[in-house]
Amino acid sequence: DDDGPFGSCPDSPAPYTPSLLENVMLTEGVYYIVVDGYGGDTGNYEIFVTESQGGRSLMANQHMIDISLEEQKLINEGVNAIDARTYVSDLKEIYFENDFQLNMNNNSSEFRSVSTRTTSNDSLTGYNIYQALASGDTLALATYGEDTTAVIAVPENYVEYCYYVKARWNTDYGELESKATPIACTTPYLGGDVNSDDVVDVNDLLSVVDFILETGNAAGQNMVTLATNTACDYIKDKTGIEFFLESGFNSDKKASARNMIMGRGHSVIAETTISNSVIRSVLDVDISNLKKYQEIGPTTTRLAGTEGCHLHISNALTAIYLATGQDTACVAENSIGHYQIEPLDNEVKFRLTLPSLTVGTIGGGTRLSPQQQNLKLLGCDTGNDAARKLAEIICASALALEISLFSALASHTFTRAHMKYGR
Repeated sequence: DDDGPFGSCPDSPAPYTPSLLENVMLTEGVYYIVVDGYGGDTGNYEIFVTESQGGRSLMANQHMIDISLEEQKLINEGVNAIDARTYVSDLKEIYFENDFQLNMNNNSSEFRSVSTRTTSNDSLTGYNIYQALASGDTLALATYGEDTTAVIAVPENYVEYCYYVKARWNTDYGELESKATPIACTTPYLGGDVNSDDVVDVNDLLSVVDFILETGNAAGQNMVTLATNTACDYIKDKTGIEFFLESGFNSDKKASARNMIMGRGHSVIAETTISNSVIRSVLDVDISNLKKYQEIGPTTTRLAGTEGCHLHISNALTAIYLATGQDTACVAENSIGHYQIEPLDNEVKFRLTLPSLTVGTIGGGTRLSPQQQNLKLLGCDTGNDAARKLAEIICASALALEISLFSALASHTFTRAHMKYGR
């Protein structure tokens, strides 16, 4: 009975017939007040909704009463006490916190205080996303159906926003919200704004600039470093963009797919054709075995993750680099390549591709007397193309060594040679 202290509504004094609900505790949600004139009467009305002093601090305790009243209401409507307790305990289990208690008047052993329900006929209607604010949480967005994705536009970047979610369920009690998820916070930023200055500009670009310079007869690593640094200083002076001189993209002293494809220093292809009779008499190998061995190489080296397909380019490079004053650490970078054979009529063509040879004939170790003498012996001590000639000699020498080892492996004499010569 929601009528005021004057008794039944028709007996209340005019001009305003009061109807009063006091000390009602409600969970958070949307509520509708329906005004129905007595006997269908119409006219003006006033509504006053006030919050009791300290009401929020009493919310948890009042919820215990609230849940209990729901149980009692079901009993008053003819539901037996056990079924009423079952339904309300289900309601408590799904929608409310653990400290919400059931009717203390029904603590008989026949009644249970927790839900044992494993299935539910309640239907999910959507999700409410609330923004957690110090001034009071607000509904930021509502989704419908079982869609679990949502996009919330925010007014400002680089500000922390915190949200939590409640599921909406259609139940016999009407539409109810589930317990809230834990609060999740995030700080949005402008896409591409690497330095977080709320502007996407040239300062946010991560660029790798590949400087390609001609170094003449020098291997050139040092002069390239100095020239590149000067160029980067100039770019910084004009644009204000910071830089790191070495990005690692050049793969200096490191084997890489980049250098296999693009090359670095000198790129050389050496090729020779040997008759079948010489192959059988000197290399002591059957042509068919050369073909069989060639077929497995590309597959097995790719399985191993090797850059290129060859046997031991590094042996030839190391020996010649030491003898001619090169930077032997560059063998790690330079010993990548492709070794191929092509059987022809009565002969076999052998080919070696070395895409990255960083060698020179001036500067560094080439100034040492023994190394200078070896360069002179090779005819690489003078001339505008001395470094290019040296790179060609290195590639040809590596090809000869590849052919030798390739033939030994294909003829099954590799192990015997090691045992005989102790190497």
